[in-house]
Amino acid sequence: MKKGFTLIELLVVVLIIGILAAIALPQYQKAVVKSRYSGLMPIAGAIANAQEIYYMDKGNYASDITELDIKAPSGGVNANIEVSDGSDERFEYVLATKDDLPGLAYVIYQKHSPQFSNTVMCEANEEQNKQSTWLCRDSLKGTEVPSGSLQGEGWTAYVLKGNVNSGDFSTTQEGTPDEPTEPLTLADLNETFTKVFRSNGADDSWRFYSNDVLSSGGSISVISPNEIIVYDSNGKEYDHYLFNPTERYMDSIGTDGGIMRRYLGAEDMGWYKCYDLLSPTGEVLISNC
Repeated sequence: MKKGFTLIELLVVVLIIGILAAIALPQYQKAVVKSRYSGLMPIAGAIANAQEIYYMDKGNYASDITELDIKAPSGGVNANIEVSDGSDERFEYVLATKDDLPGLAYVIYQKHSPQFSNTVMCEANEEQNKQSTWLCRDSLKGTEVPSGSLQGEGWTAYVLKGNVNSGDFSTTQEGTPDEPTEPLTLADLNETFTKVFRSNGADDSWRFYSNDVLSSGGSISVISPNEIIVYDSNGKEYDHYLFNPTERYMDSIGTDGGIMRRYLGAEDMGWYKCYDLLSPTGEVLISNC
């Protein structure tokens, strides 16, 4: 009598193989995506370092990778490297992607980038790659940037290194805000910052103030020509300035929501004519107006 496998036994074996494949295949796909993505990091890092050397020599970043004293490796990597071309003055960055890795980008923002200085991001497009959000958010532990993405609609940016609040993408793709305000004049800024930052002019004030902030590990986020937020080395907000050019006043917003509102005087009146101390709910606590 010949012995063999019964149909039930064969079905059980096939079922077990199917279950193992259903578990193993997604994990394998994730490992492949992560491995390919990790190959972008040293390449982008090398370009970013070359940009900093270029900046030390020229005082600005190169707008084309061919201007740098470096040759991007390509053998076995096939990375697409892009550097900021100055079309958006708020960002200086190195962007790395791969053709066989759709829906994912690796971005390094340069040390002297006006926004997101010294910040590294993973950008994901879930529609193009179902593994992208998992990689940026879950595997690499990225923190989502609420204001959008450098890549535009459909993409989400996750901070891997740096301060998530050190910049804003909200007007990158949309253009100017719906209700733009006129920035204060240079004379206004000179008057204001001379007193606030105890220096001789807006340019000098911001240079010294910015150096102090950055050297201590903090960051400065220029939200608009009329709004500036300063963060300490722990990423906590400790200076927040709002300027109203129409009503001619400057708000220093406290971390508790209270406001020191300084009303600017005319040019022949010096820096300001009076001030109000407002509560977080807008009540005037102290006034010398």
